[in-house]
Amino acid sequence: MQKMSLKKLNEIRDGTERALLFMKGDDCHLCHQFEPIISSLEEDYKNDIKFFVCSNEYLEISEELEEQINGVPTVVLFGGGSYFVVPDPAVPDRASWYTREYIDQFLKEW
Repeated sequence: MQKMSLKKLNEIRDGTERALLFMKGDDCHLCHQFEPIISSLEEDYKNDIKFFVCSNEYLEISEELEEQINGVPTVVLFGGGSYFVVPDPAVPDRASWYTREYIDQFLKEW
C-alpha cells in the first residue's frame, strides 16, 4: 500500500481511477488486525484498484474527508470522480471491525 498524500488524494478524488484508502490509527488495535485483510484484498485487486493507507497523523487528509469520517478504521472507495465511505458493519468484527467478505462485497459493487 502506498502512503496517501494530500496531492494524491485530490488527484484520485477528481480522477477516474479506482482506489481504496484505508484510514488507520497507530494505536488502534482494530486497525492492526485489519491490515492483513487489506493487504490480502490488495493482492486480489492489484490490477483494478490502487490501495492507499493514511494514518490518523495526516490531519490534512482527514480534514479533507472530515464530514464522512467517524473514526478508524475507515475505508474510503474512489472512482469516477466521486468517493464513498464504506459504512460501519451492522455487527462489527470484534478483532478487526470489518471482515474481508464485507469489504470485498463493496469492491465488487463499486
